[in-house]
Amino acid sequence: MPLDSIYYIESNDHKVVLRLKDGEFACYAKIRDMEAKLGNQFCRVHKGYLVNLAYVAGYSRTELTLTNGEKLLISKYKYQDFVKAYLRFLKQGAGL
Repeated sequence: MPLDSIYYIESNDHKVVLRLKDGEFACYAKIRDMEAKLGNQFCRVHKGYLVNLAYVAGYSRTELTLTNGEKLLISKYKYQDFVKAYLRFLKQGAGL
């Protein structure tokens, strides 16, 4: 499954749900393990969300908005890490 097809991953009762461009896919896994495998394009913004930075349209201190219009909560403990990761991601994408 190409990473570009994933908007975000949600943890839910020992399962993870991949929210995709064309639906969703659920499987038994730990969001922590997926975070370790997916690398810099994804960032943990909340204990239950791992977001694809390519689809972040905007953010505030408490939530982010994806390009598909969905809103996800940002944990106050994850906010600083999210901002750093997002800015690093944008720099890489711009080829700076």
